[in-house]
Amino acid sequence: LACKESRVRKGGEMARKKPVSGKHRRSQLKLKRKTAANRKSAKDTKNDRESQSHTRKAGDPSDRRGEKGRPQTGLILGEESHDRKGGEVGFGLGFGVGPGLGLGLSSSSIVTSFGGRIDTGDTVEKRERKGRLATFFIKEDDRKVNKRKKNASNPINRHPTSIYEADEAFATQHPVFCHPRRPQWAQRESKQVVEAREEAMFGVWVNRVLTWARLVEEVTPFELNIDVWRQLWRVCEFSSVVVIVCDVRYPTFHIPPSLFNHLTQDISKRVMIVVNKVDLVPCELVERWCKWLKARYPNTPVVTFSSRPIDPDTHNKTGINSRRKRLHKRVSKGVYKKHLDEQARKIIKAAAPLLTPNPKGFLVLGVVGHPNVGKTSIVNALCGTKRASTSSTAGHTKHLQHLPIPHILENGVVVDCPGLVFPRPAPRHLTELMGLYPIAQIRETYSAVRFLAQRLKLEKLYGLRKPDWYDEDDPWTPLMICEALGEKKGYDLTRGGAHRVGLEILKDCTDGALLLAFHPNDTDPRNNGDQKISQEARVNTPFGPGIVRPAPPESEWSLCSVHLDSNAIAYIGAATVSQIHKWNEI
Repeated sequence: LACKESRVRKGGEMARKKPVSGKHRRSQLKLKRKTAANRKSAKDTKNDRESQSHTRKAGDPSDRRGEKGRPQTGLILGEESHDRKGGEVGFGLGFGVGPGLGLGLSSSSIVTSFGGRIDTGDTVEKRERKGRLATFFIKEDDRKVNKRKKNASNPINRHPTSIYEADEAFATQHPVFCHPRRPQWAQRESKQVVEAREEAMFGVWVNRVLTWARLVEEVTPFELNIDVWRQLWRVCEFSSVVVIVCDVRYPTFHIPPSLFNHLTQDISKRVMIVVNKVDLVPCELVERWCKWLKARYPNTPVVTFSSRPIDPDTHNKTGINSRRKRLHKRVSKGVYKKHLDEQARKIIKAAAPLLTPNPKGFLVLGVVGHPNVGKTSIVNALCGTKRASTSSTAGHTKHLQHLPIPHILENGVVVDCPGLVFPRPAPRHLTELMGLYPIAQIRETYSAVRFLAQRLKLEKLYGLRKPDWYDEDDPWTPLMICEALGEKKGYDLTRGGAHRVGLEILKDCTDGALLLAFHPNDTDPRNNGDQKISQEARVNTPFGPGIVRPAPPESEWSLCSVHLDSNAIAYIGAATVSQIHKWNEI
């Protein structure tokens, strides 16, 4: 009653709030967004200034260590930096490896995904809880994105059938695009000393890859969070046998040569390859890839795997909808469980001769590979039940998991490793089509649609007709395909409907409704026609002058020592005759 009386005016009428017009509400929202943008711009400017100060410290050869005794070289993620004016503590993100190679990156230059973000205002403890294992990618330049969007109106040039052959370069270790390797450490060293050495090495590696990508050739997005790479290092150290999982649609792209050579040559680990998702392609293609992989990696077991029973009728269907229905066809629990048990025992049978017990008597099987290749599905099959969560989104697994498998292997343990994106000499859209990049964060889809349309007739697979605003004589373009499919589905093309269609096409490709599969080159994969270095030679690289030394008798690759500065030498593998000619032409 008191509340009611307080709302009654003197004249006896009930008081109500004055209505706000839509125009006034929009102006308030616009002002709120503008204020938030100005606050973010001021924060980014501050972070850029702090990262540049870190880079200057790292580039000074006379002062290589910071206030806390930690080296200023390397990737600095979340390092404390004091503001000059008020002594306020902020958090910057920067790179610095020496004169001429400092790359300042603020938090606005990093794209975070898979459950984390870089927050420059949090404490160290809060950031540890928030997203320590979040995946970090470098944000793509807006000018490059807009340029590719403008090229969406260019006609599609169909490629011949030979374009389906896999690129042999992916099976060869690149001189720069390798993975970071953990430095040597000892039990007597403290955690801070070991982590400081790892961060210094990681910063040198990141700057080397980014410099090469900027000066020589394009590189795919790759992992920039050292904590995620540490997960891979731990799994490789724990495991008696390391299982590299690859997608049958492009195995050479999913098997990093640097990781395979590091496991087999540097740390002497036994390796086996599991070709996953064999239910998406014809059996003939699976047999060809298995034969090629066995020839390329001798003494390495190659096993096939599929989380669903193989349906031969799937490959007889050419339409998108019919193939999608076949892939999502329900399978009875009895048949499904029996199939997974057979697949798991096949893997254990191939790995059993390679397994050796660790000091505690356990047989550890580590599963590594790219995101979204089906590592967790293999782990669940080995466990006999769903022990780890799975998702079609790349990078769903964030932390390594030790899972016992006593029912199928006595004293056996399987370790599930988070997926890591390795740097590869390939365009960005190929990573998106392979499912390594989260589809929801793709800013431009027309390049990937063009890549698909050059190899598959998307207009026939989707049953498209040219929109009315195009002439019948106009050739098909990526933009036309997206607009035609958006009009067929009833999307509003004036409000991002074409981009939404492009994301759905990419989703169909990663799920297998659109079959983009590459064929192996049936020639001997070990004979690539290149020559090894026979004598010492001097070369010019993007990092400065270097010296190439002949390969040892037991090694396949030559080594090139490149002088990054007066105090550091980085060793780059896979230096062949053709690579030296390429370096000298820079």
